Amino acid sequence: VEADEFTLESLGEISGVSSPQISPDGDSVVIVVTRPDYEANEFKNRLVLVSVASGQTRDLTVDRSAVRLPRWSPDGDHLAFIAQAAEGKSQVFALPISGGEARMITSSPTSVASFEWSPNGKEVLYVAAGEAESKGQEHHNRSFKVTHHDYLATQAPPSLDVWRVPVIGGDAVRINRDDVRVLGGQFSSFRVSPDGSAVVFTGFSADHLGDFTESQLFVLDIETGEQRPFGGSLRKIFWGAISPDGRNLAYSHAEDENNSLYRTRHIAVGGFGTEGARTISQGIDRSFWRGSWMPDSKGMLIGASDGSRSSLWYQPITGNATKLELGNLEPLLTFGPVDLDVGNGGEIAFIATTSQRPTELYWLDAIDGQPRQLTDFNAGVAAMKLGSSEPIVWETHD
Repeated sequence: VEADEFTLESLGEISGVSSPQISPDGDSVVIVVTRPDYEANEFKNRLVLVSVASGQTRDLTVDRSAVRLPRWSPDGDHLAFIAQAAEGKSQVFALPISGGEARMITSSPTSVASFEWSPNGKEVLYVAAGEAESKGQEHHNRSFKVTHHDYLATQAPPSLDVWRVPVIGGDAVRINRDDVRVLGGQFSSFRVSPDGSAVVFTGFSADHLGDFTESQLFVLDIETGEQRPFGGSLRKIFWGAISPDGRNLAYSHAEDENNSLYRTRHIAVGGFGTEGARTISQGIDRSFWRGSWMPDSKGMLIGASDGSRSSLWYQPITGNATKLELGNLEPLLTFGPVDLDVGNGGEIAFIATTSQRPTELYWLDAIDGQPRQLTDFNAGVAAMKLGSSEPIVWETHD
């Protein structure tokens, strides 16, 4: 039987797979699966649970708008995620894995941008703006002072804060100080320390709201509210991640002294409680926007565009990097970062494509293992008559 040709209508058959999160026991991976809905003129998301052993899938959410950012509870009994509530605001929900309905944890007057579980599973810490204070005519005033904002900005960026709320219910409490606000959007970073004592977030002075040139990593003590910038005068730092042992903090910085946004970026690691840091990825001539710590805290998994492809490397804190052998798989780059997750046992779940297949979920038992395909959402598209591709590589004058 001759294969069907790929047509414009075939675009509606492509499933997008993203945001893998490995369960604490390593038995399952939850992903976000996206399909276009041409009648509604929107993309529909759902959360899908994938068995690592068998590849069997189970839908966890149905008819929940804009589901994203799945996060396992520390004990693996619940899965939290962001979805639209009845009033149209994005809130954090928690779904029991054993069955039952999802329960809304946050009641923010504005949409939640990101969140994390506390390590003890008793709280959720999240980023959102407070309730709008302007009233009357001023409520409709969209004018703002233009500085180094996103080039597509049409209004002042929201004044985002860090909040904490008990999972069992209660009032949310803002924990960051008034003089610092949280950066939102694709450059944002928000992490809770392994011992639950602090959060690390990308932010800037309230006097420079939305000014990318002033963004820094801040370490915020959850109980006392004490707040300090990491790295002293480091600017244009958009991502930071605390090592599992709580000793080090990794971040991405540009190779030039001005830390220009779109120059080649490297991964640096410094003591979580100190100000010193050193670059660990300078031996690889590639640009790294972020990475994922391995569970032993001795190295990181980092990914980047690699010539005409994309690749993953294991980069130890000290020593040379090792490129992972992934065959013809292209790890999915989401504006720089690779879409992956590292499990408690060093397992790796990642999203990848090939020239003949759209995104699927793949699995590595270890960094030196062989990748195994876990999902087959795009089997119909892969069976179509598709165009061939080949890399074309050449050297420039330098």
